[in-house]
Amino acid sequence: MTPAHARTHRAACRGSRARSSVTARLARVALGAFSVLAASAVLHTPSVIGTAQAASVVTMPGTPAAPAAGPSPAVTPAVPPTVKPNAASDATPGASPSNGRRAAPLSASPGTLPSTPSGVATLADLAKRNVLVIIRHANAPGVGDPAGYNLDDCSTQRNLDDKGREQAAAIGRAWKQAGIFPTRVWTSAWCRCIETAQRMELGPVALLPQLNSSFEDAGSRARQTDALFQFIKGLKPNGGPYLMVTHQVNISAISNDWVETGAGVVLDLKPDGTWTMRKLAQ
Repeated sequence: MTPAHARTHRAACRGSRARSSVTARLARVALGAFSVLAASAVLHTPSVIGTAQAASVVTMPGTPAAPAAGPSPAVTPAVPPTVKPNAASDATPGASPSNGRRAAPLSASPGTLPSTPSGVATLADLAKRNVLVIIRHANAPGVGDPAGYNLDDCSTQRNLDDKGREQAAAIGRAWKQAGIFPTRVWTSAWCRCIETAQRMELGPVALLPQLNSSFEDAGSRARQTDALFQFIKGLKPNGGPYLMVTHQVNISAISNDWVETGAGVVLDLKPDGTWTMRKLAQ
């Protein structure tokens, strides 16, 4: 190879290496740009999990979440639908329980006295628009509640047993078969009352503090009873039938009478804000 040929060959090699270096740099730049774009796409792509709305499941206070499949254990309270404190109604609303459950102080006016039931209301009577039915919760063995019970934890309270659960469901079936569908359902904040109302399956349930148990607070029983009367006076007499689920001691306070579990009294509401009272036939 002549010196001229050698110089030409070396120049060609240097040009080839330069082109290779430029190509490599361009490839690295392109790869970097692609990585930036890919990262940006990841950051701006909505997450399926993040955007999905999980279903809200409301359970009894202190009740573990229900398993994905299979029946709930019989020893635990039923899982009820949503319970709204003092849901909107045709009545002048009473004070809502704090934290959605505990009773707030009740206003009352003096001079309201309990009445005594006169006569018996049959199942057919309960479909009337001017009727308010007040029943005692279904069967719950025992008296009162265990020491240190907590309204926010059903496991600390006296609850329905299997007989009570079936009793509540049977009452609801009988009402539905007779065409009785309350326009409003209210309950005490105690779990045995909530579960009774929910197992009857007659509509959404609202907490009403005037229905809370006065078993341990006899001193305020008259005031609470009067507050309940004031609430009832605010009901539209043609807006029912209405249903309330409460405790034996509360029903005795308004009726001077004793009722068994699942039983109660029926108020026939009048346009002037008064009513007559009958016992609910068993």
